[in-house]
Amino acid sequence: MKRIFILLCAACTAFASCSKDDPPFAYDKEMIYGTWVLDQVYLENTWVDIDDVGLGYTAATFLPDGTYLVEGGLGDDVGVYKFAGSNVVACSFPGYSTKVKYEIRTLTDTRCEFKMTHTEGIAVTVVIMRCIKELPG
Repeated sequence: MKRIFILLCAACTAFASCSKDDPPFAYDKEMIYGTWVLDQVYLENTWVDIDDVGLGYTAATFLPDGTYLVEGGLGDDVGVYKFAGSNVVACSFPGYSTKVKYEIRTLTDTRCEFKMTHTEGIAVTVVIMRCIKELPG
């Protein structure tokens, strides 16, 4: 699960080949930019705090230039992302063998709930998560 989350520059052109038919993003993009800290995961029909599943601090940062960075309990990763409908779709560097789709279920300025679908080769993992936006400073 190392190659899962979010950020770095120069690769915006990598999405040039993505479909131009992607639906417009359903939310204000400005709400996505910044660092989101994983708070809870949905396991066995209940919400569980991240500390209780042993992940510790795990965060994803989305930059306005289309790059992301993930650090913490899920491993470290960088890549590019795009918006499509209610989804944020991220691809890791290099080679884009890992693809993550974050289907936003609820979004406010400080909280987000989403369904993450992580694909690497033929393996697919689906997890529902809640995050809190980290305030600058």
